[in-house]
Amino acid sequence: SERIESAAIGAAGAHSEVWKKSEAGAARATPADAVALLRHRSPVVRGYMAQHVADHRPDDLPSVYPLLADDTEVETVSGCTIAKETVAEVVVQALCNRAAAESSAARVLLRAAADPGLGPLRGRALGCVAAHEPAKAELVARTMLDEGDRTLLRDAVMVLGMVGARDVAARIAALAADPEPRIRASVATALSRLDAPDAAAVL
Repeated sequence: SERIESAAIGAAGAHSEVWKKSEAGAARATPADAVALLRHRSPVVRGYMAQHVADHRPDDLPSVYPLLADDTEVETVSGCTIAKETVAEVVVQALCNRAAAESSAARVLLRAAADPGLGPLRGRALGCVAAHEPAKAELVARTMLDEGDRTLLRDAVMVLGMVGARDVAARIAALAADPEPRIRASVATALSRLDAPDAAAVL
């Protein structure tokens, strides 16, 4: 297959035979095989193996980290939604799905969020882990405020609102007139969560 399918696809949620075959093959892989498959020339194989590791091999999660820099595009199918995503985005989503139940997935996401080499993907990783590691996510978000990346700024504001960082409310409110609509929306959401005095004016 040239695409990554979820366990259930289509409007009726039919079981994906491609997914079942890929999952069965991944389950048989030895640790050495798993590492080799994560480096396979096919982005589809890399993506399927990373999903399997995230779901079933928590001790091996550090081995998927290099794929967070993999910007190869693949077609993905989840339910009846077909999309183009990078391998890195597939891996982040797999880690997000496990962050609540698996602390090792949360640790990988935190590492990714703090990694300046991963670009805008960092914001998605941070958003996923904020609910599970709020104190650590807050530290990363505070750093992102100073980095100058517009996408990361938006994500940092959202996370600071999520974790209740009231001491930065005034700094967030100062962004209320930002020319970027998505940043203004993040500011409004964050201030409402912080119950900040500035929220009414922004909202």
